[in-house]
Amino acid sequence: MSYIVIARKYRPKNFSEVVGQEHITKTLINAITNNRVAHAYLFSGPRGVGKTTTARILSKSLNCQKGPTSLPCNACSNCNEIDNSINLDVLEIDGASNRGIEEIRTLQVNTRYAPGRGKYKIYIIDEVHMLTKPAFNALLKTLEEPPKHVIFIFATTEPHQIPMTVLSRCQRFNFRRLTVEEIEGKLREISEKEKISVDDEAVKLIARQADGSLRDGESMLDQLFTYSDKTITTNEVRMMFGFVEEGLYFSLIDAIKGKDEKKILKIVDTVFDKGYDMEEFVSGYMKHLRKIFLLKNGVEIKDLSSEELEKYVERKDIFSSFLLLQMLNRLSLLTLKMKKSAITRILLELELLTLARLEDTVQIKELLQRIEKMNEGVTVDNIREENYNYEINNETETANKTRDESLETIWNQLVGKVAEERRQLAGIRENFTPLSLEKGLCTIRINNPNGFIIDELEQKGGQKLIEDVLTSITGEKIKVRFVEKNRKSVKEKKTTKSKKNSLKENEMIKKAQEILKAKIVNPNKD
Repeated sequence: MSYIVIARKYRPKNFSEVVGQEHITKTLINAITNNRVAHAYLFSGPRGVGKTTTARILSKSLNCQKGPTSLPCNACSNCNEIDNSINLDVLEIDGASNRGIEEIRTLQVNTRYAPGRGKYKIYIIDEVHMLTKPAFNALLKTLEEPPKHVIFIFATTEPHQIPMTVLSRCQRFNFRRLTVEEIEGKLREISEKEKISVDDEAVKLIARQADGSLRDGESMLDQLFTYSDKTITTNEVRMMFGFVEEGLYFSLIDAIKGKDEKKILKIVDTVFDKGYDMEEFVSGYMKHLRKIFLLKNGVEIKDLSSEELEKYVERKDIFSSFLLLQMLNRLSLLTLKMKKSAITRILLELELLTLARLEDTVQIKELLQRIEKMNEGVTVDNIREENYNYEINNETETANKTRDESLETIWNQLVGKVAEERRQLAGIRENFTPLSLEKGLCTIRINNPNGFIIDELEQKGGQKLIEDVLTSITGEKIKVRFVEKNRKSVKEKKTTKSKKNSLKENEMIKKAQEILKAKIVNPNKD
């Protein structure tokens, strides 16, 4: 008999065996028990958390020869065939390779026929977001009023790509990412059944690297079982998958704090000589800095051992919160550069050496403040103690960025709902641009003002519709104000010009240039 991998061998066969999704399994069990099974379900969530597995268990519960039952027997021919994906009444379709309108039309024709041996004809469409727009449109009518014997179960990792018209016709279940403890417990259970010993620290390391995906953790454990039939240690896990030792990250952060350029370059040599993936190294270092940032701000980290936690606590005050955010931001940009470059080692060296000197950089507002204090006779040491403005300004900038991202999210929801309610406003994304949403007032720019749009907004209640939708999304009363594109552009131009002139004419700026022999550059350019 051919070998069965761990992920398939220990795939849950009942709802009680599904790990970490109790909020979903309980609802499905009650639906079956109370005869309230819907005709269409959408299972969304990250990879490897049980979406397809739950779809199969639901199919067995409905088509089991002893069912419908919330506890399938897993012994009858229907249950066995569904487990082996050969049941003619339960069809699993890959949305990525069967994404066209012709495949959907064939599916529609097949829904007319009654099931062979089961009570329902069930269609499980995995990665449903890959279907084309015409295919989704062809599916709508069948999805809204399917035959009584047909049930659709959709699974996807990207629900935001599915049209709202489809989402509104399904019962949606959001599968969550699993915790380290949940994955760790399942891996230990599998190790005991396979009679292979694994160190506690090794299991914890695998569970962390699985990043919420039980299937990823099981695949790594399966590979380790093949590598060693004795006790699996932490060092073997690191060697097998190229995981960087935490000690290397601690050494790096100490070297950056001490501005030890020689040690930083030596650490990069170690990373290169041991064959670690450069991008994985940077990603791991970002996670390392994030843990320090969380501890610095009083956030508890549960998946650390007592020894690891002690090392992190010792270093939680090594950098300011603002400096840690700067480092994380620069490293995130570095990962993007490394993906497009053939000189990743040089880029890594340059960035780490820059991080070591990041504390020495001075922003122009801080410099002006120092010059003003020096003119007043204040010493440099006192200036440094009083200087907190640069952190406050950057925290404000971060808050503004977060608000812009929130506005974009709300706008995307608004576009879908308004277009669904009124076809005449279907072009809302092209014709309007959101500018701000503050204190119950949403300012929207009209890109191409014309009589038709104005009539829809003022005479036919379009503005009230937009206000009502925004109120329902945000949960607070929202008023809408429209401005024309040209008027806004003139205002922006005047503001930019005045800011530029005031900066050049500032006396303190001129004095700073003379002292430092510096010049003004555009801060938005690299």
